[in-house]
Amino acid sequence: MNSKKTVRFGVIGSSSITDSMLAGAAIYPKLQLCAVCSRTAQRAEAYAEKHGAKHTFTSPEEMAKSDTIDMVYIASPNRLHMQQATLFLQNGKHVLCEKPLTAFPDELAAAYETADRNGCMLTEAIMMCFQPQREILRQAVERLGNIRSAHFDFTQLSSKYPAYLQGETPNIFNPAMETGAMQDLGVYCVYPALYLFGMPDSITAKAEFLRTDADGACTAELHYPDKEVTLTCCKTKKATAPSVIVGEKGSLTVGAISKLENIVLHLAGETPKTLWETEEKSVLMGREIAAFADWIRTGERDAYAAHRALSEKVSACMFDIRRKAGIRFPRDVSAASRP
Repeated sequence: MNSKKTVRFGVIGSSSITDSMLAGAAIYPKLQLCAVCSRTAQRAEAYAEKHGAKHTFTSPEEMAKSDTIDMVYIASPNRLHMQQATLFLQNGKHVLCEKPLTAFPDELAAAYETADRNGCMLTEAIMMCFQPQREILRQAVERLGNIRSAHFDFTQLSSKYPAYLQGETPNIFNPAMETGAMQDLGVYCVYPALYLFGMPDSITAKAEFLRTDADGACTAELHYPDKEVTLTCCKTKKATAPSVIVGEKGSLTVGAISKLENIVLHLAGETPKTLWETEEKSVLMGREIAAFADWIRTGERDAYAAHRALSEKVSACMFDIRRKAGIRFPRDVSAASRP
């Protein structure tokens, strides 16, 4: 694609996360929202009018086959991510998909092969991977000397928890939708852990299960030869404690691990130094889609390959955590028989 060309994109899903993505995308003139896909024509038309899209669809198949878009942003329920991503890749459309792309590493590998075969790019939408503060974080960790331990936490009370307490089974607490605390929140802890420290030698994990058999909370220990990294996530409580990395020369705290915000360096004998504060979620998500669009326009391969490699490691690590914690989805039965 011409590096000066505007990238036309469509969206699947009309939730608040899509609203944030579109607010961020609007900052960049070389991004143009052209299509919306929703389950009903009425909802698709209302959302398209709200955000200025010209085309609407009620079928992902129809949008994938149309010539109105170059790429798609997928923000549907987890269980649909891989099916929809593969559909668009098969039709020559680039795909930026909300996390997690899939609960199964072999499916992720197959999707990347489909992308390669059709000259497309496939990327998991993880905010930290597209922000300047990621490099600030890495450099700060180097200043800590030998790392002794780290604890990454994402505890966030789900807005759907009251419905669960009333006896309902929201998608986020339904194993059939391949979600739960680890898939929804824990992934934000696994990404920085592997980005900073690589794959662990071994993993132990434990989950707390709800009556629906979804994990409401999960703890994983990543064991390295010289350090222990603890990951905690929970959707049934609210907490404000920061994530922390401890080294021989001091520590580093991160206020929100999913956004890499409020990064503060605490070196021994020095006044704590704030390295990064906060930004609106729409700004963070705008950087995601803008960077991905730049890769498409310029044919950038190095950054894409690096993100792909990290995503594959995260997928393998997440699968191992699920297995060790006893988190099971209905498709795990068929997955056990796959090569």
